Amino acid sequence: MVSAALVFKINAAFFGFFSAQFLLAPDFLMEGNFQPGSYKLDRWHYFLMQGFGMLGLFFCGLIIQIDAVKFLPYLTAFHFCFCAAVPWYAQAFLPTTPLHLVAAGGTAVIAVLHLMAFADPGGKSKGN
Repeated sequence: MVSAALVFKINAAFFGFFSAQFLLAPDFLMEGNFQPGSYKLDRWHYFLMQGFGMLGLFFCGLIIQIDAVKFLPYLTAFHFCFCAAVPWYAQAFLPTTPLHLVAAGGTAVIAVLHLMAFADPGGKSKGN
């Protein structure tokens, strides 16, 4: 099985990757994930994307520091709600590119890992 601590680290790395793009390269993020002409970024979009990128990076820093076993139910609920509202919603209802499957599929795999962690939250070697 997989430990909660390992799932938290994987989750932080994955969300951190996208958060950094929101903060540092919002045009690159949008061009890679959404069909050309299906969106128009203005200063308000950049403002919000960069703010949420910063928020996401600090959140990722937090989740690798907290007690993973204790907060596994909370982060699992967050993961499912956040992914349903953002990458899964986008994949289902917005004009995405094939590259967006990385976000939608990757978060789906991490969701399964969250559920697997409930079987043995501490893991076999608690030091993951």
